[in-house]
Amino acid sequence: MTSATKLQQMWSKHGKTVSRVFWMLLNALSALFDERTWFEDNDQEIQTLLDQMHRQHTAWINDKNSVSKKSTYQRTKQLAQARLRSMKDSWWRQKADELQMAADRKDSKNFFDGLKAVFGPRSTGSTPIYSSIAVTGQSD
Repeated sequence: MTSATKLQQMWSKHGKTVSRVFWMLLNALSALFDERTWFEDNDQEIQTLLDQMHRQHTAWINDKNSVSKKSTYQRTKQLAQARLRSMKDSWWRQKADELQMAADRKDSKNFFDGLKAVFGPRSTGSTPIYSSIAVTGQSD
């Protein structure tokens, strides 16, 4: 087995591990929120963009001297970033419209539920007081 093949296998294994840990963490965090986030709503499209970008990058890395492969990768990367920005902006506009509709209807329950979905649950409990000696958990 060549060193390039070993390196490719190691990176592949590393990528799969990182992806698995990321999705486990994302699932654990998303359980804390009632609403889906912008990237969960567009999961399949995002995965397709990332796969395409990865293929173009791998092709360029395997042939570093190819100007056309480099420019194809860079263009694919630019398009993917623009599309991701567009998806995120669309999600935020939709959430803003939902909040505005709830506010216009004077529907405080849906308004505050929408805020909680965007900003996460409110932290409760005592705030630590920092001193030069130690940190103490003092509550009012």
